[in-house]
Amino acid sequence: MFLNQLSEDELKLYLRLAAVLTAIDNPIVNKKEASLFPRFISPGINEQPKKEILRIESEISLLKSSVCSESTLREAEVEEIIYSTYEDFESVLFAVDKDADPDEAPLPEADRRLALAAKLARRYIRETNLVSTLPASSKVIVFELYAVGLADGEITDAEQALITKLAKTLQVQHFISLDLQESAKSINRALIATLAIISE
Repeated sequence: MFLNQLSEDELKLYLRLAAVLTAIDNPIVNKKEASLFPRFISPGINEQPKKEILRIESEISLLKSSVCSESTLREAEVEEIIYSTYEDFESVLFAVDKDADPDEAPLPEADRRLALAAKLARRYIRETNLVSTLPASSKVIVFELYAVGLADGEITDAEQALITKLAKTLQVQHFISLDLQESAKSINRALIATLAIISE
């Protein structure tokens, strides 16, 4: 919705952060396939529940269409950024921590995924030159992340936790982040109501 206010570097950063957001709740990301929507496969499970796949697909579809319609980035470039981000997340997810304490209890899977996603996202932010970024750009990124999380109608706990961490890293004050979330929810509700009226 407001992506056209971002510079190209900011837009690419947003795209990576949003891709991490769509990956955080998912099982495992596999290698690049012919279609945009990658399959998510857990060991011993041949097919994920349909609701889970539809949720992931709707988030990725919204992400791709919003960026392609509001920027000069080519579709192939958008897809490549999404795929490479998923591959990065897969790499950190399966990396063996050689320095881990064998006597220390491992983090629960959801907490581990959140910690790794936040670490990867902070790396993307650090690697992007944000010196000239206006505070408004950071707010746009946070708002658009909420919009992606709402693609299926609700923001999961993991998505909420990640966006909160990213807002802090991007120096968006907590109360502003909450206002942006409410704005995203209001717009999402209005769109759903409008679609319902049109389809009657």
